[in-house]
Amino acid sequence: MSTSQGSDLMKELYIDRGITQCRAGLYEDGRLIDLHIENSDIGNLAGNIYIGRIENVVTGLNAAFVNIGTGKNALLHFEDTAGTSDLKRGQDIIVQVIREGAGDKGPRVTGRIRIPGKYIVLLPGSRYTGISRKISDEGLRSRLKNLSKNFAEEGFGLIIRSEASNARDEDIIKEYEYLKLLWQDIVNKCRYIKPPVLLFNSRRFIDYIFREFVKQDIEYIYVNNDEDLTHLKVMIKNFYPASCIKVKYDMYNFSRFDKLERDIEALFNKRINLPSGGYLLIDRTEAFTSIDVNTGSSIANSEDKDIIFNTNIEACSAIRKAVVLLNLSGIILIDFIDMRISEEREQILLFLKEQFKSDRISSRIYGFTSLGLVEMARSRKGKRTSELVYFDEGKDIYSSAFALKSIENTCARLSRQYNKNKFRLHVSSYLFDELGATYKDFQKLMLERYGVFLEFIKADFIENYRFRDYDEEDYAKVELNNKTIMGKVIKYEENNEGVVSIDIKIHD
Repeated sequence: MSTSQGSDLMKELYIDRGITQCRAGLYEDGRLIDLHIENSDIGNLAGNIYIGRIENVVTGLNAAFVNIGTGKNALLHFEDTAGTSDLKRGQDIIVQVIREGAGDKGPRVTGRIRIPGKYIVLLPGSRYTGISRKISDEGLRSRLKNLSKNFAEEGFGLIIRSEASNARDEDIIKEYEYLKLLWQDIVNKCRYIKPPVLLFNSRRFIDYIFREFVKQDIEYIYVNNDEDLTHLKVMIKNFYPASCIKVKYDMYNFSRFDKLERDIEALFNKRINLPSGGYLLIDRTEAFTSIDVNTGSSIANSEDKDIIFNTNIEACSAIRKAVVLLNLSGIILIDFIDMRISEEREQILLFLKEQFKSDRISSRIYGFTSLGLVEMARSRKGKRTSELVYFDEGKDIYSSAFALKSIENTCARLSRQYNKNKFRLHVSSYLFDELGATYKDFQKLMLERYGVFLEFIKADFIENYRFRDYDEEDYAKVELNNKTIMGKVIKYEENNEGVVSIDIKIHD
């Protein structure tokens, strides 16, 4: 087993590219520890670079509103530009999304561009050079700092990322030169196009997954797409020539991608149980997210004097997992089980901070408030997982992208296992309408990709979708006069309340 960082835990990456939704799950010894979901109808905007047009300058807000072509105008604070004198209504401007829109608010953008790579982040127009805080070794920080001073050019600052810790100097320099050329290409595009236009998609699915998820300690990567397979092999050869990462084409081994889907669905359980018997309750409001650590019956009856402290330690790991996998952001308030010893409170804070060191998204843990709550904040990068999975989380109604991805996976598996190429499904009114608008090519693409023909039947009694149990020409078993008989289905009906009736022809 390859364990470049001295860990005995096996890491695997599942990459499930679908027609309506793409998913990537990072597993450690069979447990999901990181996740990225991208819906084809509402791609993540954070990191994307646009040439936009200033629609309005509001000096009272110290901000301007920029049309970047994504719906609601984006908010650009003066402090994120060269100053108010440079901003005029109707002006074209290159901006980058730093926060997704939410509710009635559009995205937030900046004029201070950052172009991410595997080893560095390029800062066009800046003289700043820095090292990721995740690199803690002072000797390594000093060496990388000196290296960056040797090759950094005027007008192109950079931040060296933690992944550069194990990279060769020449590879870091090569990526710096590549990102400079990429920026020049972005600037050149602006001369020939009329805003608003997307100039650079930093969230292109497979590139984003490679940049943010693929590390040297991963042993296996499983993909279900030929192009992704080829692309990843080339990228791994270029960036990790000595690694033992194995990339496998896994389109017809459905157990892994079915597991990923089940693990995603399980994220939305309101109660998260802890090994010792305690549990977490997570509640999200418009203003903040609250996480309540509770004692279970086993804790209440325990005579172990350290049980409360140990349960809070367990909760730290569970909180990190929930926050990362659900992609929670903004203000997060954590109500740990009450600890009266100040040293224990400090240990909990240190352990919680340690848990979030490996988080791809920056966060800050402020400490205990006067009310005994731990206050933390996490940057908003991309959509919350619930926004990508659910149309209405309270009613367990899936988003059209998630529902159709589930249908895609199920049909691909059943067609392979049972050599069946036609499926009829009852779907909700919402999903049926989406198939006629946003995803009108879904059936055609299913036929092209899997040789599967789909027929959708609108049904008001369905919240999501349901495969019909039988079709004409199928064989069915039915109970009649306390006997089980088999016959060929010649008529199948289902009324508006979901009651099924079938007529069968019994074999002689």
